[in-house]
Amino acid sequence: MSTTEAGPASVGQRQLWLMDHYLGAGGALNCPIILRISGDLDRDRLADALEQVIARHEALRTTFTGRGRWLARKVAAPFAIELPVVDLTDSADPEAAVIEALRAELATRFDVTEQTLRARLWRLGPRTHVLCLNQHHLITDAWSCGIVSRELGQSYSGRDLPEVSAAFSDFVRAETEELSGDRLARLQEYWRTQLDGLSVPRLPERDPNRTRSIAFARTRLSRQTRAGITTTARAHRTTPFAVLLGAFMSVLHAHTRQRDLAVASLLANRAPGAMDTTVGYLANMVLLRVRFPQARSTGEVVEAARKTVVGALVHQALPYQMLPLNTIRAQAVRDVVFQVFAEATHQTTLGASDLTVEPVDPPAGMGARFDLDFVVMPHRDGGFEVVVGYASDRFEDAWVRGFVDRFAAVAAGLAESPSGTMLPG
Repeated sequence: MSTTEAGPASVGQRQLWLMDHYLGAGGALNCPIILRISGDLDRDRLADALEQVIARHEALRTTFTGRGRWLARKVAAPFAIELPVVDLTDSADPEAAVIEALRAELATRFDVTEQTLRARLWRLGPRTHVLCLNQHHLITDAWSCGIVSRELGQSYSGRDLPEVSAAFSDFVRAETEELSGDRLARLQEYWRTQLDGLSVPRLPERDPNRTRSIAFARTRLSRQTRAGITTTARAHRTTPFAVLLGAFMSVLHAHTRQRDLAVASLLANRAPGAMDTTVGYLANMVLLRVRFPQARSTGEVVEAARKTVVGALVHQALPYQMLPLNTIRAQAVRDVVFQVFAEATHQTTLGASDLTVEPVDPPAGMGARFDLDFVVMPHRDGGFEVVVGYASDRFEDAWVRGFVDRFAAVAAGLAESPSGTMLPG
C-alpha cells in the first residue's frame, strides 16, 4: 500500500500519540462505530460502500511516523478494504459470542505506523449481522463518526454523497496559522484570565488504592423534556448545551456546595460551514468554568453557563495542552468531562426497505479516558439519552446513580420553567 508524506500531525494528534504511547494498552484509544444490521445484507455492496467512504477522506487512510512533536502523517492511496465475515450462527449463544468478539477487537491496540482502521463483520443469523468499524482516535472524533456513518448509508443506498468541504490537511494548515502571532497571544490571554484561581470539583471518592475499573450509568430524558430544554434555551438566548451545562453545574453544586466550578468538555472545533464534512481528529478539549456567587436558582446558573459557553466557543482553537495550567491541575480538571452531542454519532440507514440498522454500545468494561465522563445525546425516540462512564474504583455506584437521577430531575424542572428550581444553600 503506497503512502505519501502529508505533513506534520496536528497539535491534538501529538497529544493523543503521547496518550497512546503511555496509556494505549488494551485499546484505550480505539474509537469504534458498531452497527447491528437486520435484513438481507449484501456483504460485497457494504464493502464497496466502505471503500468509497475511505477513498473520500484522507484521515481514514492515514498512518503516522516519527514521535512527539516530530509526529508526521502519511496518507495512503485509496485501497480495497478487508471485511472478513465471521460466522457465529453455530455458536451456542451468538449474542454472547459477538460480545466477546467485540471485546477482543476493541482491546486490540493499533500499530499506528502500519494501520489506524479495521473492519469486521459478524454473522449471527441468516438476517442478522454486526459491523464494527474500529478506528484509532488519531484519525477521528465524534463528529467524524457521524459523517462516516451517514456516508456509509448513503453509499450503500446508491445515493450521491456531498462534496467534502475540506481535507484534514487543510485543518492542520489552518491550525498552524491560528496558533501563531497576535491570534495566539489573544487566545492565551483569554484563557489565562479565565482560568486564574481555578479550583476543581471536590467530589466524594472511594479508597484510592482500588484496582481501576470502569462502569456505566444511564437514564433517558423524555421527548417533552428535550422540547422544554430547547424552549428554555431560547428564553435565555442560548443553546440546549448551555442549559444542560447549567443543570449539570447545579447538581455539582448540590454535591460540593462550590459556586465556582470548572469541568472539561470536548467541542467540535469546526468553523461553521468550513469543515462540516471533514473527517479527522479536530475536536478540542476546553475548560468550562462557571461562576455563580449570587445565583439563587438553576435558571441563574444557566445564565452564567451561557456566558461561559460563548467565550469557550469563540476561543476553542487553543489546544487543551497549551492552556496555562500546571500538569497536576490540568489532570485534575479533565477527570470530570461534560459533553453534549448535537446528534447520535452512529445513526445511519442502509436505504433498503428490508434493512434496519441500530447503533451498538461497546461492551461493558471497556476502557475510558476520563474518571467521570457525562454525555448527553439525542435519542431516536425524540428525547435525550444520558450515558455516564465512570471509574468505579473512585466513585461509588450509588453516588453516580444518585447524581444521574438528580440531573434528570433538574433538567426536567428547567424544561418546565426557564427560571428553574432553587439552588441548595
